[in-house]
Amino acid sequence: GLGDLGFEGAGIWFRSGSNTISDNVVVDSDYGYVFYSLSSVTRLPAVQGDDPAISSRTVDMSNVPLRFVGNEVYGGRTQIGLELWSIGTNFVGAHADARESVVKDFHVWHIVDHGYFGYETNRVTFDGFVYRAETSALISRNLGAIAIYSGDYFQKDFTIRNSNIQGALVGWYPSTVTGGGVQTIENTYLRNYTNIQMVHLWVSYYYASNIDPRTVVVRNVRFDQIPNTVTSNIWGLGPQENIVMRENPGASVTNYIQSDTLFVYDYNGQVGNNFQAFYAGQAANAIVPKEVLNADGTPQVAGAPVEGLTNAQTWAQYGIAVAGAVAPIDATTLDHIVGLIKPI
Repeated sequence: GLGDLGFEGAGIWFRSGSNTISDNVVVDSDYGYVFYSLSSVTRLPAVQGDDPAISSRTVDMSNVPLRFVGNEVYGGRTQIGLELWSIGTNFVGAHADARESVVKDFHVWHIVDHGYFGYETNRVTFDGFVYRAETSALISRNLGAIAIYSGDYFQKDFTIRNSNIQGALVGWYPSTVTGGGVQTIENTYLRNYTNIQMVHLWVSYYYASNIDPRTVVVRNVRFDQIPNTVTSNIWGLGPQENIVMRENPGASVTNYIQSDTLFVYDYNGQVGNNFQAFYAGQAANAIVPKEVLNADGTPQVAGAPVEGLTNAQTWAQYGIAVAGAVAPIDATTLDHIVGLIKPI
């Protein structure tokens, strides 16, 4: 009754994380590796080797950590390298006792779309992730390859570390739904058309009021640009950038006023170069988008109750502002960062 029975054309497909997956290579399948856990309570032997008809225990397979080490995927028809469903969480109900799941030394190269597509997860870490793509080829095919992507799927306490991501149109697109957790990238090298892209908090369902605050941390990440690449503005990416605080998420359900913070430490390998990044729309004189209500009165777009108000005005009158805060008056700009920054 769970629906997904491996019909997507995955190289290797699993019902849960309770498997040891190591040193495999998948080539030219539509999907590389898929874990489709969801919430399936399963009867297992009490200890290894027992007959479960005699001695058993029940386990929620969505609360079993991954054992995924040294795997690889490549090929010109592959859309997604790795897809995870319900790891450490039952949809958006994160298991409080979830153990860390580690995707270790995963290599993805020359596929046509996402290296990783994350559905709902909790406490997942990518350690030693390597991604390679030919950016000019991706652009010429009019494709939107993102190395690590979750869209508006639940990603609580998600970490990327010790990784090397090159050639994507976007290196990392942090999820807009976090369950109040922290998304972190650290000790990593990025060389992509856009290295990190933030957008205002959006969801694909009905109302915007239940979107949790988001915190993203970028620590000791080295940024680079792609030489001799096609620079046409496909997908509205604009010039190559390290961090883009994008104003328009292109979604109908958006919370413009929920807290949404990005902290950068040791920027581009410069110890002590620490700052907070802001959307340009957080400037005191920037206009706050007006709220839009659904037919039942719930917010489809969370914003200013009155049209035409600035951040300074909404903060003074209602205690709200774009991304939950007004950018400091002395916030400034920095090359290859779209938005404002303030040293911390």
